[in-house]
Amino acid sequence: MKASGKRRLEWSRLGLQELYGSFETIAADNVRAAALVRDRILQAANLLVEHPHIGKKGQKPTTRELPVAGTPYTLVYRVYARAVKIGRVLHQRRKYP
Repeated sequence: MKASGKRRLEWSRLGLQELYGSFETIAADNVRAAALVRDRILQAANLLVEHPHIGKKGQKPTTRELPVAGTPYTLVYRVYARAVKIGRVLHQRRKYP
């Protein structure tokens, strides 16, 4: 059986901390809203596996950025030959880089 050319999705430790932190912050006021934001972030991240260049060129070299629709978050990621690695899950009000 021929292996697929599909990249795998990886998360940096900081990216996961920011994902979970955003969920916890929102969930303190509204658990349903937090779940919706989390799900949209995860859907956007999974979309990058099939379409890794969908995001714009990032502010830091070799990165790309994908705003997550319907949320105030942007995924900052790098594309590798066999993986897409989410490095940051940034709230758009944060100063970056």
